[in-house]
Amino acid sequence: MFQNVRKIDLDELKERTNNGFYYELDDEKKEKYIELYNVYRKLFTEYIINKFNLKKYEKYFLEGTIKFPKVETPRMDFYQWYSSKELNYFYLRNNIYIEQLDAPDQEYLKRIAKKDSDIKAKDIEEFIERTLPKAIFEKVRGDELINVPYGSVTPKNFHRNDSLVIGFRYDRFAKNNLNDEQWMAQDQSKIKTIKMVLKEMNRKYENTFDIPVVVEEYNQYSI
Repeated sequence: MFQNVRKIDLDELKERTNNGFYYELDDEKKEKYIELYNVYRKLFTEYIINKFNLKKYEKYFLEGTIKFPKVETPRMDFYQWYSSKELNYFYLRNNIYIEQLDAPDQEYLKRIAKKDSDIKAKDIEEFIERTLPKAIFEKVRGDELINVPYGSVTPKNFHRNDSLVIGFRYDRFAKNNLNDEQWMAQDQSKIKTIKMVLKEMNRKYENTFDIPVVVEEYNQYSI
C-alpha cells in the first residue's frame, strides 16, 4: 500500500527544498496541495519502478548468496521511507513541486485524483513522462541549470538541478555474527556488486529522457 505524505512530513522537508510556495499557503490550501502531491508522487513512483525495472534490479540484493540487510524504518530518511512499501533498496530522491506544472496539467492531475473514468492508464503514463522534468526541477536561480546537492553537501551528491535521481541504500553496518576478517571480505563483495549494478543502470538509462538520470548509492552519512 502506497505511503501518503502528511503535512508534518512536508513541513519537516522545508530545509531540503528550493521553493517556498507550499510553505506560504494557508492550512486549507496546504491540504489540497498535499492531496495532489500524493497522487502525483504515487504515479511517479509507479512509473519509475516500471520504466527502470527496479524490481528486477532489486533481485540482485534480495536473492543473492550475500545478504544485503534493509534499512530499518526508524533509520530511513523521508525519501526512502515514502518508497519503502514498493521497494526495498531503491527510492526516488527527487523533491516534487506540483506548483511548477502549468495550469492545464494541474487541472488534469485533479481529474486523475477524482478518478475520471475517461482517463486511461496509458494517458496517465504519458502525462507523468511529459511532466516529470517540470515537477522535479530544483529552482535555485529561476530556470538556470546549475549543480545542486541531492543529499548532504558533498561532491558526490551534486547533480544538475533538472536530474532524475534514484537513490539506493542498504544497512551496511547491520548486526551480524561475522568476525572482522569475514565482515571485510563480505563487505568488499557487496561493494563490488553495488558498483556493478548501479554502473549498469546508469549506462542503460542515461539517455532515457532529455534530462540527466542518476542512480546513486546513499548511506547514513550522505542522505
